[in-house]
Amino acid sequence: MCWKSTGEVYPSYLRRTVGIGGDKSRKMETGIPLKDILTLAKIHRKAKEVIFIGADAGTRDDMNGLFYYARSLPLHKAMHPDTIIAYEYNGSPLPLKRGFPFRLIVPQWYAMASVKWLKYIIVTD
Repeated sequence: MCWKSTGEVYPSYLRRTVGIGGDKSRKMETGIPLKDILTLAKIHRKAKEVIFIGADAGTRDDMNGLFYYARSLPLHKAMHPDTIIAYEYNGSPLPLKRGFPFRLIVPQWYAMASVKWLKYIIVTD
């Protein structure tokens, strides 16, 4: 899906690029601020938490079934302008190993909060 005739997937005013890592390992993730997505979705005013579920799954020794990787963020962190749903990595489409097609990026949090292969976003109170 391209935006008008520019060839851009998303118009530049919707995109945000955030840097991750130190000076020597600086990486750039580009995506849409989660805040914009949640605003467009018109989330309920009582919302307090956002749950992110990835497409990767595994089993557990103590329970039967398949369990999908999931993390949650308090709403105030989800609404931070640097929290994005990334689709590019260093100017190219997000590689599969980094979470293609979409990855949650939560700057200044441990990497385990940045869910790869994002499948669902659930807003809850």
